Amino acid sequence: MVNEILNNINKENFDLLLKLGKRGNYLYEIELPGLIYMSYGFVKIELPDLLTKGSIQELLQSLCKERNIAFKEEAVSEKEITALVLWVKDELEQIFKLESEYLSNPPEPDMIAAGVKELDEMGEINVIDSLAGGDVLKWDLVKALPYHVVFDKLRKNLLEARVNKNYQRIITRKK
Repeated sequence: MVNEILNNINKENFDLLLKLGKRGNYLYEIELPGLIYMSYGFVKIELPDLLTKGSIQELLQSLCKERNIAFKEEAVSEKEITALVLWVKDELEQIFKLESEYLSNPPEPDMIAAGVKELDEMGEINVIDSLAGGDVLKWDLVKALPYHVVFDKLRKNLLEARVNKNYQRIITRKK
């Protein structure tokens, strides 16, 4: 039922809905916190995958599971579903913008020559593995961390790397 609601909207009306539709972060009259307070794995892996597939019912079920809310399909109105899906989409876009602004770090030419771009195919596994210290047994622990904690750690790592790189250049010039 849930997937049928959005799947029956034509392209023109869907574009209009994306532009003008009311957003809302309520599910069963429960206010959901921003996605940055939900788990990293949920925000960066599960939600984008469900949106890409158009699996709206699964998206609602996953949101319920993430927030420990019992899923009751019949208790969700079309209006609430639409507002929630638009809210999720907007939240993910905001997260992408924050990451682009604060976590972007183009690789050095030598790293590009070495083939660092090949790691891109692993997606979020790169971040998860890095934060797990290369220990696959800790991947689930990293995925369970709130998104904002992972973001802050990635930001700190990036700033430290820049400072260390600049420091090494200064030391090299002094020799």
